[in-house]
Amino acid sequence: MAARGYGEFKMSSLAYIHILPHESDARSSVIFLDERGKQLFLDLNEVMILVPNRMNEVVGEARVEGMNDVLFELLEVLESDGSAA
Repeated sequence: MAARGYGEFKMSSLAYIHILPHESDARSSVIFLDERGKQLFLDLNEVMILVPNRMNEVVGEARVEGMNDVLFELLEVLESDGSAA
């Protein structure tokens, strides 16, 4: 079985996911969301909708779009020079 990363182990220990060996490939694992993980996904989805809507209400859609443009530009620079790792 492949080595598991810290995040995968942490999510498993917090009962967000459960990991089973792949049925036909012993080198692989299959990751499933537990009920708690499904609820987390639903909650995050709701927040991902509410936050931008609230930001648009507070500062306006044009300013939010401008902020997003700046953040994407910064991310491109950080990724290209290797400092986003």
